[in-house]
Amino acid sequence: TYPFVILMFVSFVLRSHVRSYNWKTEIDLFSDGLTVCYQNAKVHYNIAKKLVDEKNVDDAVLFYKESVRLEPEYEHALNNLGNLLKTQKKFAESENLLRKATEINPKFAAAFMNLGIVEQAQGNFYQAEKDYLKALALRNNYPDCQFNLGNLYLKTNQLKKSELRFATAAKYKHQLAFANLIILLDEQERLEEAHTTIMEAHGLFPANPEFMFQMANSFGKQGKFVESEKFYQKAIATEAKALYWSNLGVLYHRWNKSEQAMAAYQTALQLDSSLSSARLNLKKL
Repeated sequence: TYPFVILMFVSFVLRSHVRSYNWKTEIDLFSDGLTVCYQNAKVHYNIAKKLVDEKNVDDAVLFYKESVRLEPEYEHALNNLGNLLKTQKKFAESENLLRKATEINPKFAAAFMNLGIVEQAQGNFYQAEKDYLKALALRNNYPDCQFNLGNLYLKTNQLKKSELRFATAAKYKHQLAFANLIILLDEQERLEEAHTTIMEAHGLFPANPEFMFQMANSFGKQGKFVESEKFYQKAIATEAKALYWSNLGVLYHRWNKSEQAMAAYQTALQLDSSLSSARLNLKKL
């Protein structure tokens, strides 16, 4: 393992010279540390973190693994490595690392939450719930964990519990929790509550195009076409998604503005030719 990691590190340092000055400076610092004390797990850990920042996950995994090899009870390295392996869908290996992190430090809230995510991904819903609740017992103000627990309850069709968790996370300005809460309320035809939640989310995050889009949908359902058009156009100006154009087409369709509807559907299909709803609605014109 040792010669391989040294070879991999040298290769990585050579590649780093083509990157930004700041990145090179940081790597030079870590390189000096590695040269002086290769057996220091913290140095490998720091390099791995920088690699993750650069979205170089494969190399980051190698450096985290070396950090854990040098210091097997390095709980933060275990947690971070477990997280990376989770993104690679290596759930069994990820679970082992995260569970070990929680055994080393039974008060490690983030590791319990991450373990819950991995358990949920494997369909172990009962254990996932226990892990999430343990994380929340350790850290009460934990919106990410509330959000993940809300997703678990949504997955298991426990809608009241899901709504409560999303609403709790939203109190801490968690954008994804707001988004899921809006969808949940909308799917239950609780349109007034959904609209109120959208307005709150848009007020907190005025630059988020998803909330502009949801606002446009809400106004459209109320028959307020002018307001709906305005928010679709704002969302599209921020991020020209095919779905935004398609829903704008639906609005124009309902508004009897056939030419504008056709143009919107065609634009949606140019952006995403697989968007079947836009293709079907275009044929209806």
